[in-house]
Amino acid sequence: MIVTRSLNTWEHTEDLLLKSQIIKQTFPDEHYCLDKINTSGFAVAAFTNDNLPIGLAIFENQMFKYMMLVDLKVNQKYRGMHIASQMLDFAEPLIKQRNYLGICVLCQDNNLHACRFYLNNRFEIGGLNTNNYNFTSQMGKQDIYFYRDI
Repeated sequence: MIVTRSLNTWEHTEDLLLKSQIIKQTFPDEHYCLDKINTSGFAVAAFTNDNLPIGLAIFENQMFKYMMLVDLKVNQKYRGMHIASQMLDFAEPLIKQRNYLGICVLCQDNNLHACRFYLNNRFEIGGLNTNNYNFTSQMGKQDIYFYRDI
């Protein structure tokens, strides 16, 4: 996703890669500690009827009026079933109880599926960080800040 700003308006376009240019990036398994999560925010999880965990959203407290969504994942087998959208909707009253007015999330510009997801779920682009990945193996990537008012 290519993000630009003109006349106080954020705009975006999509630069689609050839299939041969697409690189799949897999993140390592996380070892979450619920006590630590609850100390700095809260989590919402989704389960099947058989209590199999299939989704997780982790929110962290921030000093401003947007609570940070730091992790959002859905088991690949259950994607496309609106699980992530339902977790975000479920979290809204919990976020309001903490006196926040919205949700903020960072997304890499090369993660087009995630960028589209946020735009389709009432998030708006509110910022762009072009320097986070300098001096790393991911140099050239950018973080897009998405905001959802609640």
